[in-house]
Amino acid sequence: MSALPSGTERAIEGLRAEALEHGTRYIYDRIGERLAPWGEAGRARCRADLNWHLDFLLGAVAAGHPGPFVDYLSWLVELMRNYEVPGDSVDGLASLLQERLTGEQWAEVAPILAAGTQALIRRAMASASSAGDVLRTPSADSGVGHAMRQQLVAALVAGDSVRAAGIVSEVTRESGYIRMGERLVQPVMSAIGEMWQRREISVAQEHLASAIIHQLLVREFVSAPFADPVPRSVLLACVANNHHQLGLRILADAFELKGWSVQFLGADTPTADLLRQVENTRPDLVALSLSLGRQIPVLKDVVARIRERLGPESPRIIAGGPGLAGLGFLCSRLGLDGCYPNITSVPEIWP
Repeated sequence: MSALPSGTERAIEGLRAEALEHGTRYIYDRIGERLAPWGEAGRARCRADLNWHLDFLLGAVAAGHPGPFVDYLSWLVELMRNYEVPGDSVDGLASLLQERLTGEQWAEVAPILAAGTQALIRRAMASASSAGDVLRTPSADSGVGHAMRQQLVAALVAGDSVRAAGIVSEVTRESGYIRMGERLVQPVMSAIGEMWQRREISVAQEHLASAIIHQLLVREFVSAPFADPVPRSVLLACVANNHHQLGLRILADAFELKGWSVQFLGADTPTADLLRQVENTRPDLVALSLSLGRQIPVLKDVVARIRERLGPESPRIIAGGPGLAGLGFLCSRLGLDGCYPNITSVPEIWP
């Protein structure tokens, strides 16, 4: 696999500045009077949003599937509704790209844009999802009840670290550290993120909830039973621009509890430094995380460069995170050895 972006990706990137201006004019020509209250800041925000459109479009092109772009637009229309911002479309970008891309390149991009437009229409017609729906996503046999997750959300939103600690400790005693992290903490923190998106809580409340959870995870981890060391090593990293490391942190803890030697590089790891660390330390396994579909080109590039540098000595490379949700079937296309939707599906952790 080539580490270089495709010709279509390079063409879109080369049109970025023009596309932002064209797309902004297109939107203001149609709904400018509704955007007038925001003044010049509204135009700047519009350009910034269109920039994200292009990032996720590039993610979909790199993946060869509209999923990353569709998921992003579905999320975006809900966010805009909550902030009372007029609805968006991809028509402005589409008109420029159709004009400026080659026929072959446009044939690659057009189905992605069409799928995005349909997603916007469907989402605009759908009712807003509730935090409760998010909290019900873990399977019924997880050992963590819906009511327990609701209680933890309430404690974290209130900043009640004592109550939160009691809930986390109780679930850890009953289910173990790994299942507590995956079945309790991750869905709860996702729900809190959606509560912020719906403007039900402030940024300060979200940050406090995150700080409390990280403290509690450390407390439970150091008290968990550790297996005897095994001669296996793993390097874990969030790809560049992924600042959400909670899930990967729990996975790193799970490997350490199983006796592996662990290198946890954390959030937003620069590609060059990640490659250098892999080459210098030669782990048996590399686990990568991405939070958004716009990071798929970065993931694809990292995997390709590891394979180019190390050839037959390349480690097994796996990936996961919200940016790959529902896209596991793209695994081989991205050069990965495995895409796992949750911690307990990683075979090295949960055979």
